[in-house]
Amino acid sequence: MSELTSAKRSVVYAELRRSGPNLADLAHEPALVSEVTAEEAARLLAELSALALGLTTRLAARGETPKPDDRTPGVDPFERWLTVTEVAERLGRDRRWVYRRARQWPFTAKLGKSLCFSERGLQRWMQQRCEGA
Repeated sequence: MSELTSAKRSVVYAELRRSGPNLADLAHEPALVSEVTAEEAARLLAELSALALGLTTRLAARGETPKPDDRTPGVDPFERWLTVTEVAERLGRDRRWVYRRARQWPFTAKLGKSLCFSERGLQRWMQQRCEGA
C-alpha cells in the first residue's frame, strides 16, 4: 500500500468528512483512523465484529482453525462457535428448547438468520449451573 500524497490525502479526508469512512478505506490507509469520529468508530467496530463473527463461523462450519499467524488484534480466532444442534446435544435437550432460551444467554450470537453459540460461553454457563445446584 502506497502512502498518499499531501494533495490526495486532503481529497480523501474531505470525502471521509462528507460520507464517513468504511472498513475498506481504513484497511487501505490506516492513517485515516485519526480522522474517525467516536460515532463512526462505534459503527465501524460493530461492522468489524459482525465480520469477525461471520468469518469465524465459516471456519468453524468447515472444521478449520486459523493458524496463530492469522490472528487479528482483539479477535480470538480460536473461539469455536456451536450450532443449535451441537448445543442441544451437549445439553441433552432438543433444538426447540435451545431456541426458546437462546435470547437469555449472553454467549448467543445471531449471524443472519442463524444462531451461533460460543463454546467457551456455554462451558462457563454449564459450570455455573453445576456449582449453583
